[in-house]
Amino acid sequence: MKKLICILISLCTITFIGCSNNSNENLKPKDTSKAVNLQTKKDSSKKDVSNSTNKKEAIPSKDASKSNDSSKDVETIVNNLSKEDDSNNENTSNSEKANPETVKESPSISESEIMNLINNGEQALRSIFKGSAYYSKNIIIKNDVYYGEVTDFNSREEMADSLKPYFTNETINSLLDKYLITEDGKLYFTIGDAGRRVNYADSQRNIEYNENQITVTFSRVYSENDIGKEVKTLQLIDGKWLFTNFWYV
Repeated sequence: MKKLICILISLCTITFIGCSNNSNENLKPKDTSKAVNLQTKKDSSKKDVSNSTNKKEAIPSKDASKSNDSSKDVETIVNNLSKEDDSNNENTSNSEKANPETVKESPSISESEIMNLINNGEQALRSIFKGSAYYSKNIIIKNDVYYGEVTDFNSREEMADSLKPYFTNETINSLLDKYLITEDGKLYFTIGDAGRRVNYADSQRNIEYNENQITVTFSRVYSENDIGKEVKTLQLIDGKWLFTNFWYV
């Protein structure tokens, strides 16, 4: 009996141990699978994070590329505009060289400066019309015109030089051709009274500006039907104002 009990106990023990081993073996594969799955998920999560990071890093790269392209476009536009400005400036410069008169500005001149020119021109003419010929006792008559000998100028050229600061060469030559003659190697100038003059100080003055020309008109009303006038015309020539018309000429 005791032997039978011992045998049963031994069989139960062996059976229990066998079941226990089978249970452990069944559990091991399942745990391994779970571990593998967990590791796979972790790796996948890392890859997702890595991919996401790479995508984020790639986006700034695209933005930087766009920024570089935009900068290049702006630089190209600026360069083109600069070239256009240079071209326009060159064309303007060429145009100014080709047509200097169209861009040349007239120097400003005040009314007082105009009056100074008139007074100086008047004095230059008076030195000839009311000079030595006017008071000369050596008088000759040509074509019913009286001439007095000129002693304060040695030549026609010297007389012309005294007028050049205020009158154009054409005006000077016209005046001398009209009033100056040579007889027996001597100079003679027309003499006589010039008639009634207009006093600049007490006359009405009108100044007209027309591009490079100035016309000054002096007028004085003596009576209803008697109005005295004198006209002076200045022309800008080579940057200098010169008379082309004066009362005497």
